[in-house]
Amino acid sequence: MKILIVCSGNYEEVERDFSIRRPFIYDQVEALKPYIEKCDIFFIKGKGVFGYLKNVFKLREKLSCNKYDLIHAHYGLSGVIACLAALLKKIPVITTFHGTDITHKKKFIFSIIAILLSDKRVFVSNKLIEKSKYFLFKKNYYEIPCGVDLSLFQPRSKVEASKKLNINPYQRRILFSSAFQNSVKNFGLAQKAVEKLNLKYEILEIKNRSREEVSYLLNASDVLLMTSFTEGSPQIIKEAMASNCPIISTDVGDVKKILGKTKNCYLVEFDENEITQKLEDLLKYPRRSNGRDFISSYSNTYIADKLLKVYKSVN
Repeated sequence: MKILIVCSGNYEEVERDFSIRRPFIYDQVEALKPYIEKCDIFFIKGKGVFGYLKNVFKLREKLSCNKYDLIHAHYGLSGVIACLAALLKKIPVITTFHGTDITHKKKFIFSIIAILLSDKRVFVSNKLIEKSKYFLFKKNYYEIPCGVDLSLFQPRSKVEASKKLNINPYQRRILFSSAFQNSVKNFGLAQKAVEKLNLKYEILEIKNRSREEVSYLLNASDVLLMTSFTEGSPQIIKEAMASNCPIISTDVGDVKKILGKTKNCYLVEFDENEITQKLEDLLKYPRRSNGRDFISSYSNTYIADKLLKVYKSVN
């Protein structure tokens, strides 16, 4: 089977930055490669709707020069581009919807088009399916979250992980789920909460970090804090679970489902006082979670197997 992955590629050095900017897609592609004859990637370059539309012709040209059994697009707008390019070639298109393409009003318009045109639809959480249900006329959609690399994200000692990162192993440390300036991640709320803490701490952001560095950060931190307004199926939550890192998160996407009954992990309201209270509890008496006991169904190999079944269903 020969697959073409279509996704955004607006990075300075696409091949290098792909694993940093879109780690969940990168990991999925790497997990699929051993089971597929050929897996190429088409990076969409251009800003805005018109910038994206220019890629229809470039993608059509690539399809003319190569034979693929299907296209797997990531995010709604990429799905639209893939469907338009594949229309004359009659190549099946599967589109995965990751979150903001459904929860963001303007982006959702294009996702509706992708939902209607795609041969199969994959949603990373049931909440996204619920938001899209009025446009799903047949049972040709699936709930498949992105997987996590359990060989990379695993429990390590805080001392070992801190030394790898060249940071103080004895510092109380909060890891924020993304870059501070990412508006959807709502750092403002996190900042208000941590400023009320009655103990010394440092808070680090996840920005321009390799997959290995993120795995060490989760082990070098006492708690992962996520205060996002919206999410699909946040990868960092699964990675924290695999690393036994305690989690404090707002109830977004499928976080509640992922956490389940995991110890030392908390769902919170958008309330700075509640978040401060939970942070003080985990920082004053540091302990790890037992998240790894519950994360096997999100492993890359398990998710890859589910995707392969979807691929085979369109041929």
